[in-house]
Amino acid sequence: SGHEDYADHLVDTGAGLVLIDTPTPDFKNELFAAIEKVGKKVEDITYLFLTHWHGDHDGCAAAIKEASGCKIVMLAEDWGCKCNPPRKFPMEIPFYEPDIILWDDETDCTIGNMTFKITKGPGHTPGCMVIRFDDVDDEGNVYHCAMHGGLGAGSMDTVQKMLEGHMSPKLRDQFI
Repeated sequence: SGHEDYADHLVDTGAGLVLIDTPTPDFKNELFAAIEKVGKKVEDITYLFLTHWHGDHDGCAAAIKEASGCKIVMLAEDWGCKCNPPRKFPMEIPFYEPDIILWDDETDCTIGNMTFKITKGPGHTPGCMVIRFDDVDDEGNVYHCAMHGGLGAGSMDTVQKMLEGHMSPKLRDQFI
């Protein structure tokens, strides 16, 4: 979106756009303007990958779905958290329902000329998504890309600090 606090990414697959994450709802207009600024249209978004359920990653999911009719994709563990959050995000996030809930820890999603390798990774939610894909420029150079939704720095805290932040030490222990 071009905002210093948010990292959402738009990928042109040749068969529609994939948006990875969204900012909080109060930055919806900024997100839509940024998409148009790079010569794309919000209504051409076909998939929205949500790397985890926190509002600074899924805050505009409902608005993107309404504007484009895209399919929302997230990992099953985080859909469970979204429905029954261990803590309330500090702002109201409009409700959305994912179209595709991934139950496997590793899945390939081919959209157009891109294959997105989705895996579950360490983070500060139980279903933190890691997305890897290759992109090729006009000269044929291949770029290996990786996106991680919430590095989970908080999950490296002491057990006491994790519990104070309403995180389970199990998040850390799954990947150590």
